[in-house]
Amino acid sequence: MRVVYLWVLVPLGLGLIISLKIPVLDYFRFLFVLPAFYIIVSLGLLNLSLRRQKIFLILVIFLNLGFSSFYFLSPKAQREDWREAVKYIENNRSSGSAVIFPADSQKEAYQYYSPETDILSSEAVKKGYSEVWLLRYAQAISDPTDSTRQKIENLGYKKEIELDFNGVVVWKYYLPD
Repeated sequence: MRVVYLWVLVPLGLGLIISLKIPVLDYFRFLFVLPAFYIIVSLGLLNLSLRRQKIFLILVIFLNLGFSSFYFLSPKAQREDWREAVKYIENNRSSGSAVIFPADSQKEAYQYYSPETDILSSEAVKKGYSEVWLLRYAQAISDPTDSTRQKIENLGYKKEIELDFNGVVVWKYYLPD
């Protein structure tokens, strides 16, 4: 039984301590403690009378179904929508356009859905493209000074569209005549 309590408490405790420096408190990072929680709940049910066991079990089942339904049906509770972001960009970009990420280490998801697309690094940004699609995914981490955006705007590009595909932020720039 002690192992089950450690299974729940150690990861959550470490997560709380680590989160003081690094933001790690996300539901999907702690899903592995859910079976241990259910074991603790089921063992706790054994200490109740039969009538209270039924009531508590029904309550646990309804809470589980309610929260699971919220997770599966709410787009905000789900992860980034790279498929729709790439599909939108590829369907709406012109032939003389560029797709740019602030860091080269973030383009793998885009390349998964569109392997033939040539993605430019922030250093390769220059004037001459009819439009620029800037993907600001994890921009605060990879480009904390926002230098990629500043470079694009200093070249004379104007922001036309700002889109958010559940965490995949896309800005479309155009070059005015």
